[in-house]
Amino acid sequence: MPEAMLAGSEDIDDAGALRGSAAAAVLLMLFSEEEAAEILSRLEPDEVRQLGFAMYDVADVEIEEVNQALDQFVNKAKRRTTIGYGAPRHIRGAMHKALGPERADNMLARITPPTASTRLSLLKWMEAREVVAVIENEHPQVIAVVLTHLEPRVAADVLSQLPPASQEDVVYRVATLGPVALEALDELEITLSSAPVAASKGGTSQRGGTSEAAAIMNNVRKDVEQRIIKALGKRDKNVAQTIEEEMFIFDNLIELDD
Repeated sequence: MPEAMLAGSEDIDDAGALRGSAAAAVLLMLFSEEEAAEILSRLEPDEVRQLGFAMYDVADVEIEEVNQALDQFVNKAKRRTTIGYGAPRHIRGAMHKALGPERADNMLARITPPTASTRLSLLKWMEAREVVAVIENEHPQVIAVVLTHLEPRVAADVLSQLPPASQEDVVYRVATLGPVALEALDELEITLSSAPVAASKGGTSQRGGTSEAAAIMNNVRKDVEQRIIKALGKRDKNVAQTIEEEMFIFDNLIELDD
């Protein structure tokens, strides 16, 4: 898939060939609107923005660059399997043919993995200030759950815009958040939107933990980080220490990537 080509820190290599988001943008421009829309719908918000900018930048590429982008994609595609592509639709179709619609739907209801709540997943498409406007008056536990559904960079931005007095409490709740019952996520969706939602059939969603809290903290300003860690240390020294250790590990991994 073209989205696999989004990785890469530079869009043009030393030989002048397009790569990364620029190469993916060239491929996308060759597709029909419907095909391009299908691909874009599978990307994360940051990837869509990145690819959108790149599509404007590559509007006047040379034919040689187009051929190079196609060659890159073909070479990558040869190394990938498509077995997972469209799997849910394939499984549903096979079940319906084998068991009949009613029995198949009953079976699928028991075996289909739980998915993220719809409205919570929509929050990741919003700007941080818009998310803050939605959740700023909610209970800290609600805010913590919402932050775990956002990219760490966006979650950090949201956290920084919350009242300083509540920031430490929210981070603590993220760090100590265990599996969240799907019924609780349904209730949270009702809180975030007055529209009714379908009840989930049991189960939990694993979110939060010290690693997720550390990922968020690694994206806040240094002064905010120090203030929150200090407050966390007074509340729960072990949690504060674990978060700091996780942050140190993340920093080292980033340095290795560089």
